[in-house]
Amino acid sequence: MKIKNVRNIPNPTVVKVLEDLERMNIELTQLAIRVREYAKKFSKCAKAEELVSKLKELGLDDVTAVVIANIVPKTPDEVRVIYDKKAKPLDEEMIKKILDLTASYCVEGQ
Repeated sequence: MKIKNVRNIPNPTVVKVLEDLERMNIELTQLAIRVREYAKKFSKCAKAEELVSKLKELGLDDVTAVVIANIVPKTPDEVRVIYDKKAKPLDEEMIKKILDLTASYCVEGQ
């Protein structure tokens, strides 16, 4: 197997990619199996790819959007902690938009 490109993807996409490889009868390494199980255990948002896309439309960078989709923050403080290291702090309106998107794409009990 050869790496063709590299990009940041949320946990549910990791699970899907690895399960697709297995369905194609490609044997996963022990590391890949552990990664799949970890990603499956910590996936909180079934529509994570859609959420990442919407977050990027708001102007968030790829890494931040994926981290938000993986963590699914529920409070403004959680969003601030995720975004803390960025040059420009988020305003309250942007934090509300992020929380509204995560709530609409990541329904509890998915």
